Amino acid sequence: KREDAASLVNRVDTTVEEFKRALKEQVREQSPYELFNGRLAMVGFALAVMGDSVTGGLGPLTQLSTETGIPVIDAELFGAFF
Repeated sequence: KREDAASLVNRVDTTVEEFKRALKEQVREQSPYELFNGRLAMVGFALAVMGDSVTGGLGPLTQLSTETGIPVIDAELFGAFF
């Protein structure tokens, strides 16, 4: 039974090490995309703040309502589902 337990521990350790290696590889591959996505989010936030100041304090949903004619509550429901 000791050999079975040692074999099981060895298999678990091997599986954990393989998982760590695969996770590192995945993170390394996705890093440029995550960096671009983060920078794009910062640009979007800066443009939202700029639009807020240009429209005199209207929030993003109110701006959308003003530009498209869709009432804010409909835009909120749309945003909640998509």
